[in-house]
Amino acid sequence: MENQKLPDNDGKRLLGQLAGEIGKSFLEITLDEKLEELEKVKKCLENLEKFQPKEGKMEIVKYNHHGVEVSVISELKGKHRDHCLCFRCGKFSFDPAKNCPIASLLFAVCIQCHITTPVYECKEFEIEEKKPQGG
Repeated sequence: MENQKLPDNDGKRLLGQLAGEIGKSFLEITLDEKLEELEKVKKCLENLEKFQPKEGKMEIVKYNHHGVEVSVISELKGKHRDHCLCFRCGKFSFDPAKNCPIASLLFAVCIQCHITTPVYECKEFEIEEKKPQGG
């Protein structure tokens, strides 16, 4: 590792943050430790890169949603209910008086900000009991 150089300023700053997280100052970490941490960061960034949209994929489109022009990833347009836990939760109701307070708050934010937010994780989720058909 003798011929390896320290990373550029951004890399040094990131390593300094990592050093703070493990309880050492940037000066206390050896060059080998710095380079080892940098390799971990590089691998992490490479893994994240796999999930980034590529050119030509995940086209963003605009459309009118409840009277407001909004942007959406074309492949996800109209899929909110398919993804959102709320629509499978026993606490969810279209009646505001009976609805889950978290879902109500989130819906209010969505209305106020003209956004759509599926819920993927929720500590209050309850498996929905089958409701009788026709009544």
